[in-house]
Amino acid sequence: MSQNEWFYIIRGKKTGPVSVSDLTALVVSGRLQPTTLVWKSGMADWASASSIAEITAALPPPIPQSEIPQQRGQFTTCQNCGGWIVAFSHRDADGRVFCSRKCLHWFNGPRTFCGKCIAETTDESVGNLLRLNGIGAKLMGQGDRCPECGSVVSCLIVTVFYLPTVPLKRYRVLYTSPSSFHTRRLR
Repeated sequence: MSQNEWFYIIRGKKTGPVSVSDLTALVVSGRLQPTTLVWKSGMADWASASSIAEITAALPPPIPQSEIPQQRGQFTTCQNCGGWIVAFSHRDADGRVFCSRKCLHWFNGPRTFCGKCIAETTDESVGNLLRLNGIGAKLMGQGDRCPECGSVVSCLIVTVFYLPTVPLKRYRVLYTSPSSFHTRRLR
């Protein structure tokens, strides 16, 4: 085993080996948290990613307090979706405010599909979903959640007067906000 091969624990499962650059990329992308336990040969015990100098050197600096929007009275805006919210809602460690736990997760969570989800899909995207007077297309259903990237399987449905009528294709959908998402068509 090489001194440069790292292992990490995610959801109780040991994963690896990966290079330090791959490990750093996982932390920067949000797939691994700074609190994720990592280990390599020569270390006495597992340690948090934030305690490893090789990883922390590549992390972006924390957001300065001056760039965190100030709240106006009891209301402020969500850092992810921009919606107005009451100030007593979800906050992250840097003091940013979010309208819901989902927006907090979407803001900090992965913004790309994991390797498994990429392997089971094609590059075809759902494109622009347009509905006019209830006639158009919509993604429906949220099944088969991926434990690694959080994407779900949804079906593209034709709607007529807001009623689902014809199922078309199935897609893996990775939400980044309540109304924004990335899609890849299932094979």
